[in-house]
Amino acid sequence: MRDVAALLISTGLLCACSHPVGPLAGGELEGEPTPWTSDWAFSDSVEYIFLETNPTDPYSVTLWGVHFAGNFYVAAASQESTWATNIQQDAKIVLCINDKLFNGRAQPVTAADEFRGVIAAYLKKYEIEAEEDFEEEDGMLYRLTTR
Repeated sequence: MRDVAALLISTGLLCACSHPVGPLAGGELEGEPTPWTSDWAFSDSVEYIFLETNPTDPYSVTLWGVHFAGNFYVAAASQESTWATNIQQDAKIVLCINDKLFNGRAQPVTAADEFRGVIAAYLKKYEIEAEEDFEEEDGMLYRLTTR
């Protein structure tokens, strides 16, 4: 019985958090509002970032992110994911790295050179091997920029 009570309390505490927990989405992110930066090199040592979409009903997720050529990028494995769908409806986002909040906008990456450069940055940072051509998949890359 104690195990069940502890599980229910733990679950309640996790649900009360604003940040997403692992694969579970969260709500409005909390942290220190920070001006947009043009130097994202500090993010190289950060494995996971948080991204909030849908300003009218905040929805946040845990993602990988990389910097490339002065910009910060996130990737969606599917254009049908909730957060990617939210971006298609309203491009405003909040990026959270190390408890710092950056207000910005998400823009789909369409230029082939930029796309290849960002994919290379992902492969290097996360030490993963290239898979089939990402462009032929359902995925999307987004460049995050200041509002």
